[in-house]
Amino acid sequence: MSAPSAFLEVSQTRLSDRGSLLLRDINIMTEGLAGKADYLKDLRKQFLKHRLEDMQQIREARQQLWSSWDERVRRLEDWMRETADASRASATLVAWKRGALGFERIQGLNDKFTAAAARRAELVDKLFQSVFVQIRQWDERLKTQEADLRAFLERQAAKTTELMVSKARKQPYLDFAYHEREMEGKLSTEMKFLRTSVNRMMDRITKAQSWVGDRAAQAPGHFDDRKQDTMMSLARHRARFNELREKIMELALFFESGRQRLRWIYEQIQRMHVVSELNVDRRPLLYRLFGIED
Repeated sequence: MSAPSAFLEVSQTRLSDRGSLLLRDINIMTEGLAGKADYLKDLRKQFLKHRLEDMQQIREARQQLWSSWDERVRRLEDWMRETADASRASATLVAWKRGALGFERIQGLNDKFTAAAARRAELVDKLFQSVFVQIRQWDERLKTQEADLRAFLERQAAKTTELMVSKARKQPYLDFAYHEREMEGKLSTEMKFLRTSVNRMMDRITKAQSWVGDRAAQAPGHFDDRKQDTMMSLARHRARFNELREKIMELALFFESGRQRLRWIYEQIQRMHVVSELNVDRRPLLYRLFGIED
């Protein structure tokens, strides 16, 4: 076997030297990292030690704080128990004073309210009587017109299927319907005013009764007599307006029947066809029979 060439020997020597240098560098770096690792380990131990000391201080501070708050809460509870009786007595006196002042005030207001309620009831009753007369007269006119229209429709039903009338015949019906519909709107407005007036007074009476009940409940033993007197006065007003409301409701039903009657009359008038509006053939009879054009 031939000996290796000088070039290969030189290359091998260089590689061996480089490996030795690299191994030495690695050992140096390993020794440096080991020292740094020991330093970081010591630093971590010191950090953990300080954090444990901080946690212990926080625990002690929290215990001291809770002890202080427990003491404050205990003192506050003792103070609340000591002042509870005084607070209840004070609340009772304040409620009694408020109720007494309220009933003194309502005594004067009750007289004014009674006079106002009487005037309102009288006004509503007068307006009711006026509206009742107007609705009754309005309904009588509708009944008369309905009877006349029904008789006319019965006569026309035997002649033809189409309800044909002259313009002069239809116009009075239209005038009547338009006038009575205008009257219907006026009566509807007055009926709404009647209902609103009564409902508003009923709401006021309800609020007054609720107010009196709340004031009397603050000191039941002291204000029962005053409460009964006031409630009886308000009950008389409520009964009066309840009576008016029942009458208005009955009148509203009567008015609604008239509105339905007027609606039927108007629908029948709309069914009427004016002869001049139809396409009437004006040719002589023979022309129409034999289809002769002009």
